[in-house]
Amino acid sequence: MAKKTICFLFHMHQPYYRNLETGEFEMPWVRLHALKGYTDIPSIAARIPDVRFTINMVPSLTEQLMAYDQGDAKDQWLVLSRKPVFALTENERLFIVDNFFSVNKKVHMKAGSRYRELLMKRTSASSRAMLLSRLPLFNDRDIQDLQALFNLSWFGFTAFHEYPELKDLKEKDRSFTREEIDRILEIQKELLALVLPRCRRRMQDGNAEFSVSPYYHPILPLLINTDIARRAMPDAKLPPSFSASADAKHQINAGVQSATELFGSPPTGMWPSEGSVSPEVLDIISASGIRWAASDEEILKKSGFENRHRQGYLYHPYQFETASGPLTCIFRDRVLSDMMGFSLYDMTPEAAVDQFLTELDSIDAYHRENRQELLIPVILDGENPWENYEQSGEPFLLQLFEALSEREDVTVDTVSNALARIPALPSPGPIHSGSWINSNYRIWIGHRETNTAWTYLARTRRFLVERTGIDEPPGKENTDSAVREAWESLMIAEGSDWFWWYGDDFESYDQDRFDRLFLAHLANVYSKLGEAVPQFLTAPIRATTFRGRLTFPGRAIHPEITGKPDGFFQWRNAGAFLNSTRGSAMFTGESPVRRILFGQDEEFLFVRLLTSADFQPLLAKVLFQDEIGYQVEVKPGVADVPVQQCLDSGECQPTGELARVALAETLDVQFPAKILKLTPGETVHLSASVQGKDGKWIHVPDFGAIDTGMTYPFDRSAFWTI
Repeated sequence: MAKKTICFLFHMHQPYYRNLETGEFEMPWVRLHALKGYTDIPSIAARIPDVRFTINMVPSLTEQLMAYDQGDAKDQWLVLSRKPVFALTENERLFIVDNFFSVNKKVHMKAGSRYRELLMKRTSASSRAMLLSRLPLFNDRDIQDLQALFNLSWFGFTAFHEYPELKDLKEKDRSFTREEIDRILEIQKELLALVLPRCRRRMQDGNAEFSVSPYYHPILPLLINTDIARRAMPDAKLPPSFSASADAKHQINAGVQSATELFGSPPTGMWPSEGSVSPEVLDIISASGIRWAASDEEILKKSGFENRHRQGYLYHPYQFETASGPLTCIFRDRVLSDMMGFSLYDMTPEAAVDQFLTELDSIDAYHRENRQELLIPVILDGENPWENYEQSGEPFLLQLFEALSEREDVTVDTVSNALARIPALPSPGPIHSGSWINSNYRIWIGHRETNTAWTYLARTRRFLVERTGIDEPPGKENTDSAVREAWESLMIAEGSDWFWWYGDDFESYDQDRFDRLFLAHLANVYSKLGEAVPQFLTAPIRATTFRGRLTFPGRAIHPEITGKPDGFFQWRNAGAFLNSTRGSAMFTGESPVRRILFGQDEEFLFVRLLTSADFQPLLAKVLFQDEIGYQVEVKPGVADVPVQQCLDSGECQPTGELARVALAETLDVQFPAKILKLTPGETVHLSASVQGKDGKWIHVPDFGAIDTGMTYPFDRSAFWTI
């Protein structure tokens, strides 16, 4: 049995939410994630002595953590959480009802809970008009409970251990007092102050190594030259060529300097933003003094191992030669990393650990005769996955690390410790240019919206160079604060997250906020220098309503329910939702559900799901309105099935109505519209879940529900055309 060192790398990262013009933090996610992942992961490193791992801290995150610690940060969520309910304006109450449900509903809104009760009042209202119509349903007690429950739900397991009173408040569930809310916020402040000292202590104790990323998390190859994208995407439509190599070097060097100041010694490792690499990137990383970098296994495969079995080459470090000297690279095991990040949370901790160990056994089986020590990199998001796990992942993580520490053939260690023991092999060739997602850069460039963002960035940088006479980011020796802040605003806008939320790949309730903040960062370049903000930065880049992927029905339809991909003319006037990559803040892969068609006549709503040719659903559920709405279950074949009403208890019970369904090459549903009992102005919301042969459920859309625009009673005049 081969000796194995598993190197867990947890990547901690948030974009820069502070608007340098106003000083406001436009979103609360640094503060809220600090209560969970940023506290829990360093804490658990100290609980199992034989386990050590690597934590990658992005400097834009640590800078914001320090601002909260120093009392120099505020966000609207925090401001309104502090405000007594009787002092809230109508707009502020609306903000709370709109935004204080941003938690994992499955974990925090259990059947019978107060949070779920409040969710029922809000339902799936998405537009401002719909929210305003729901607002009178929320009395002062409801709003005050929302202030408490939202903030309480973001605490991780360490907080519950260190502050037992949180457990009492969680169990109380409702009727929170103002004093209790103030105490919740006070505990938040105390935990925020401990995040970075806790990290430093873990490093000093040898429990963890801290690596770094470029300061504001840019996609380095594209910053060096956007045309590099063509290496992995030869047919992509790209924006006009943009090159800012000096900015890429500055982002790396500033990141290294920040980590050095934070931890007292230079970092030895780097996770390039989104694992994005190219030969040029390795060169400037090596020049910064970094000794190792990490990316994804597909990058290694496309660097010279296209014809080899992945387990035959993946579990070794490789040395790449650059103009600045050698750089050792490791490559994440996709199976183990994605398992932890994207799927194990649906299992019991015991089953999840068993599945992880089973995959480890498959590596053993392949390397049965191998006498060389293997290095297995497990690299994943260190903050978002834990929202999906019960108890923020504590039972799973403890059981996993304990199981690994008991195995004689396994060592769990930091990357640097592992590289000190395991010699690097020569690289198979030049490193492939790409990222950890699909081994290309499609998420960040090539779509109309992302290309527009790059064009705006390039245009703003040209202005900045012409206006200041400086062609690279200035150092601290530049005493002109306006010039420094203008360049800093540009560096912030180079971050990957703004581009992540453009295009057709991901859904988030905050997409419009990301769009506005990206434009604000660019606008600040002009305003810091006393110039008027140009017109092109005053209009949104992002298209509204699912970015153009949603079209509404053109006429009434009445198709046959067959489960066969025929009947084009029967469905041609249907509305359509074109599905994209499943993902939100985390990338989880391509969805096999390609498109959802929908329409109606005087009596029925019609839905059709079209999937990829290689995917065959074994079971599906189509949900109308919301979690607390109406559901039909669909199995292979054609049948009349009961319409079920899903209750606040989490149970679904028959209504006495039937829906006609079919599941074969397509999934078709004919649903009795009258059962929905819509109020005037309310529209039909739609979502679906399909289960494949592997037992995993895939939800469409990944975030929320599709607002179809359909109403009932049916208004035929809405479809008249001239």
